[in-house]
Amino acid sequence: MSLIKIKLHKNKILFIIFLASVAFFCWQNYAHAANLGDIIINEIAWMGTNISANDEWIELYNTTTGNISLDGWILSATDGGAPQINLHGVISGNNYFLLERTDDETVSGVAADFIYTGALGNDGEVLELQDNQGSLINKIEAGSGWPAGDNTSKQTMERVASGNWQNSASAGGTPKAANSEGAQTPPLPPPADNSPVSPPESPEPTIATPSAGQINVNYRWGDIVINEFVPDPADEEVEFIELYNKQSSNINLDGWFIYDGSGAKTSLSGILEKYFVVEKPKGNLNNAGDLIILKQGDTVIDQVAYGNWKDGSTDDNAPTASDPKAIARTGDGHNTYNNNKNDFAVTATVTKGGANIISDVDASLGRRDVDVSPSGESDIIINEILPQPRGDEVAGEFIELFNRGDKEVDLTGWILGDSSTRRYAIKKTDAVNSGVARNDTIIKPQNYFVVYRRDSKIALNNGGDEVKLYPPDSETPAQTVKYEKSVEGRSYNVKNATSTPLTWEWSEVVTPGAPNIIQIKHAPVVDFGWSGEPVVGQIIFFDSSDTEDADGDDLTYLWNFGTGATATEPNPIYIYFQAGNFQASLTVSDVEHTIKEEKIIKIKAALNASPVTVSTNATTAVKGVKVTSASAAKNSVSTGAKTNTAFTQTTLENIRELAKGSYAKVEGTVAVKPGVFSTQYFYIVGSPGIQVYSNKKLFPALEVGDKISVAGELSESYGELRLKTKAAADIKKIATSTLPAPQDFTAEEIGEETEAQLVRVSGEVVDKKGSSVWLDDGNGEAEVYFKQGAKINRENINEGDKISVIGIVSQSNDKYRILPRSQQDIIMESGSAQTGEVLGAVSASDSWELAQNNKKLKLIQYLLVLSGGLIVVLVGVIWKRKK
Repeated sequence: MSLIKIKLHKNKILFIIFLASVAFFCWQNYAHAANLGDIIINEIAWMGTNISANDEWIELYNTTTGNISLDGWILSATDGGAPQINLHGVISGNNYFLLERTDDETVSGVAADFIYTGALGNDGEVLELQDNQGSLINKIEAGSGWPAGDNTSKQTMERVASGNWQNSASAGGTPKAANSEGAQTPPLPPPADNSPVSPPESPEPTIATPSAGQINVNYRWGDIVINEFVPDPADEEVEFIELYNKQSSNINLDGWFIYDGSGAKTSLSGILEKYFVVEKPKGNLNNAGDLIILKQGDTVIDQVAYGNWKDGSTDDNAPTASDPKAIARTGDGHNTYNNNKNDFAVTATVTKGGANIISDVDASLGRRDVDVSPSGESDIIINEILPQPRGDEVAGEFIELFNRGDKEVDLTGWILGDSSTRRYAIKKTDAVNSGVARNDTIIKPQNYFVVYRRDSKIALNNGGDEVKLYPPDSETPAQTVKYEKSVEGRSYNVKNATSTPLTWEWSEVVTPGAPNIIQIKHAPVVDFGWSGEPVVGQIIFFDSSDTEDADGDDLTYLWNFGTGATATEPNPIYIYFQAGNFQASLTVSDVEHTIKEEKIIKIKAALNASPVTVSTNATTAVKGVKVTSASAAKNSVSTGAKTNTAFTQTTLENIRELAKGSYAKVEGTVAVKPGVFSTQYFYIVGSPGIQVYSNKKLFPALEVGDKISVAGELSESYGELRLKTKAAADIKKIATSTLPAPQDFTAEEIGEETEAQLVRVSGEVVDKKGSSVWLDDGNGEAEVYFKQGAKINRENINEGDKISVIGIVSQSNDKYRILPRSQQDIIMESGSAQTGEVLGAVSASDSWELAQNNKKLKLIQYLLVLSGGLIVVLVGVIWKRKK
C-alpha cells in the first residue's frame, strides 16, 4: 500500500513539475520584458531616398535572442516635432524591424514591418523609444543636428558597434540588413563606350608644404566641383574649366589633376579660394560631348559628362553648348550628385571666375540676364509666413519670398513645400501677387514675391509645420523654415534678411509684399466676476472666464480676496467670515505682461443663513470648508436663473435677433452631450442651433435626442453665440425625441449661416495637419477639427481619401470648422479603409480575437500562479518529511 502511495506521489510531483515548466515556457515566450538597450534605433534615413525626400524610414534592432512584443510601445520626437509613432508587432531575436513612412513603397523591394506618418526634421530630432510601461529603452540626442547621414548623397545614418554613428557606404543604406562598414571614397567612373578613361599608372604624388592659408588634406567627393566650362569658345577666347570651392577654407591644388574623356591629364597647382580657372586644358573638350574628371591624387572629387558622351546612359548628361555659350551649374556649387542634367544649364552669360548667371537667350535679343541661383547660398529666401490668418484661411494664408541680392531672379520652376508631400512649382500663369498683377515670375533685387494658399494649395499647420524652398529640378531644399504653434493673425518673419544665420520672430503686423514689421504681442485683458450670496458664511464662486488673451498664451492667475487669502486657480471659491467691503483682485500674467484688475465686493451680515462649518483659519481660501447637509449645500448656491429676470420666449430661428446680454428661453434637441467638446458646454439643434454654456458645469443628465428647454443669458465666445445658464434647473427635459438628422451642405456653405447646425459634408481629404483635416468637395475647402473629448482615431484618414463627415459647425473668431462628435460621424467613401467603413470602429472578428488573446493570457497567468503555489507546497511537504 505504501509503495502505491509513493508511486502516486511521484507521478503527481512529475505532473506538477511538467505543468510548471510548460507555464513558465509559455510565459517566457509570450511576454519577454525589455530592458534598457534591448531594442535600439539602428539606422535612420532622415533624408529620404534618391527617389523622394519624403521616403523616410527607421530601422530598429533587437540585441537579445528572444522575441519582444512592441505592442503599446512608442517611438516619439520629444523635442516637439514629429513623428509620434504608436508601435505594434513583434521583433524577433537578433533581428530588424523596419518602419516606413506613409506607405510600403518607401524602400523598394523591402517589406515594411510598420507604416507611420510624420516627417523627421532635416536639422535633427530627439528620439525616444519607450516600452508599454513608459520605460525608456533607447534614445538619440540629435536635437542640434543629426550626427551622420547626408541629405545630398542620401547616405543614411548607421549605428556602429561602439554606439556612435556613421554615414552608410552607399545611398539608401541597408534596411533590414547588417549595417555597412561606412562610407568609402567613390570609385572611378566606369569606362565610356567610345573613349575610356585611362588614369596614369603612376600618378604624381601630393607635394609641397602648404603656406599660410593653404590646406593639404584629403577631400571627399563633391567638396570641390566643376562649376562652369566652355568647350566651344567665342573668337579670340579659349576653352576653360572653372572649379568652385564648397569648403570654408582655401585649398592647395598641388597634386590635383583634370582628365578629359581621352585620358589627357592637366596638372594643377596653386591655391583655390572660391573660384579657380583652368584655361586651355590638355586635350580638347569635344563640342558634341565629353567627360571631365577632377582628382586629388587618385581620388575622384568630381566628374561631369555632357552632350553625347556615353557613360552608360546619356539621359542624365549635362547639355552641350555652342559658340559663344557656356555650360554652368544652375547655382554655384549646386550638386544633386550623379545627375548632371539636373545640375547644369546652357547660359549666354559667361562668368569665368565669378558667380554663375543663367540666361536663356542672348542679351542682344532684348532679354535681361536673370540669375536663378538655386543653391543653398541663394539670395532668394523665405521671408514671411502666415499660417493662421484672420478670416478665410484659404484666401489669407501665404508664403513670401524675398530677393536679398543685387540681380533679378526668374523663379520659374522653383518649388515650395511643407512637411507633407504637397509641392507647388512657381509658374508664370499665377495671376496675382499681393494684389498686384504680374505677367512673369521675375523677382527684382530687394523685392518680394508672395504665393497664396489659393494658388499653391499648401495648407500650413496651425500647430507647427515646415516650409521648404526647392531650386528647380532638385529634391534638396535650399531653405527649410520650421515654426512651432501659430496664433491667429500673427506671421512668422525674418528679423534681418542680411544676417547669417537668419533669425525669425512672430509679429502681429502682417506685411505681404512689403518690409517686415516686428511688433510685440498683446497683454491679456483681465476681467472677473462672482456668483453666490454675498453673505457672511456663504460660498462665493469667483469666475475669470471673461479674461481674454489675444495671443492665446498660457496664463497664470493670482487671486487676492482682500483678507490676505489667495488662490491660483482660474475659478476658485471662497467664504468670507465677516461683513464689510473687501477689495478683491485678480492678477494675470502671460510671462511678458502682468495685468491686475481690482473690484469691491460687499459682504452682508448673515441673517437666517444656513449653517456652515468651516476651518478656523480665516486667512486661507475654502480648502477645509465642510457643508453640514445636502440641503445646506443646496442653499449656498443659486438654484436657477434669477427669478426677477424677464425671459424672452423665442425659437432657434429667431434667437440671433436678440441683443447680447438678453435673457432668453428656447427649446431644442440635444445634438452633442456635455463633456464631448467641452465640460462647460453642449449643443442643441433645431433650425439652426446654439451652444449652451455653464461655467460651473451644472448640467442635468442628458442624452443625444432629448428635447429640452433652456433659459439663460445670450453671450458670445470667440465670435460664436451661446446661451449662458446659471444652474442645472435652467435646463429642463421636455421629452425624449428622435436623434437629430444632419443637413447636407457644400464646403463653401460652412460659415455664419450654418453656425451651430448639425451638418454633413462629403469630399476628398486634401490636407491633414495636427487635429484637423481639410475636405475639398469641388466647391471649396472645409476644415474638420477633432476635439480630444470626441475620442476619434485619425490615423486611418489620409490625403486622397474620400469621406463623409457629420458634425457641429463651430466658430473660432473669423473661421468656421466642423466638429464631429464621435467615430461614427466619420464614414469612408473610398480610400485606404474599406468603403462604407466607420473609421476606427472595431469589427466583430477583431473584438473576438482580442478577447481570445486576453483569455489566453489569463489562462497562462493562472497556470503559472497555480503551478508555482503547488511547487511551494510540495517543497514544504518534502522538507517536512525529511525532518
